Order: sequence, then structure tokens, then C-alpha cells
Amino acid sequence: MGFSVYLEVSPPNFLPERYARNYDFQLVSGLICRNGTILPTGMQRDAFMMEPTRPALRALAAQASMGGCSTVMMWDVVDDTVAVELPVIKRCYDWCRFNSAISWIGPLRALVDAEVAVNKTIPGEPMGAM
Repeated sequence: MGFSVYLEVSPPNFLPERYARNYDFQLVSGLICRNGTILPTGMQRDAFMMEPTRPALRALAAQASMGGCSTVMMWDVVDDTVAVELPVIKRCYDWCRFNSAISWIGPLRALVDAEVAVNKTIPGEPMGAM
């Protein structure tokens, strides 16, 4: 049928190592990590909070090297009333660039309201200071 199927993982465990080791990533087009770099409160996940994402990313990378899927997406949904700070957004984009991942940052309401999605979704990486 030509559909692209992605595996979505989310906190707190994302994809535990015992499942990641046995999962056949050849069956999916990629991996989507919900709130992998930014918490719903708009705060960034520190390195210890991101540790549970590592087994899934390692397993994906291992199978991608054998010709499997290689797309990784970070889907960071924040609460509707939260304004995400620029350093948090910058760190998210830096992490995604380092891990060759695609990033989407937006409010919860953007998932069901197209106008909110257009106006409130973070359009791209913020520029650094001059």
C-alpha cells in the first residue's frame, strides 16, 4: 500500500532495552520520540532524563547501518499556556542536529487546531546572538 509506519515512544520509559534489542526496526520507517528533549512544562530534559531514549536510538542506529530505517523525529508537545524559552529550543535543535533527528515543537492544542499550529508552532532554530 505504500504507507510509512513510524514507531512512537514516549516517557517515562520510551522503549526499554529488553524490547529495543528484540524489535525489528526493518518493519518501520523511523522512530518518533514524544517529549524526548522538552518536558510538557517547557523545561528541557537533562542528560539523565534523556537516558531512557538511548536503548531505542542505539537499536535504531544498529539496524540502520544494515540498511534499515534511519529517520528519528522528536515530537515535543508543551502545555498550551507554556512559552518555551529560547535556550531550551536551541538545545533541542542542537541535540537533534547532533543525532540527525527532525524536530517539532508546539503546543498541545496545535494537534487539533490548524490555526494554533500555524501561529504557535516553533518555526525553526532560533538565531544565536551576534
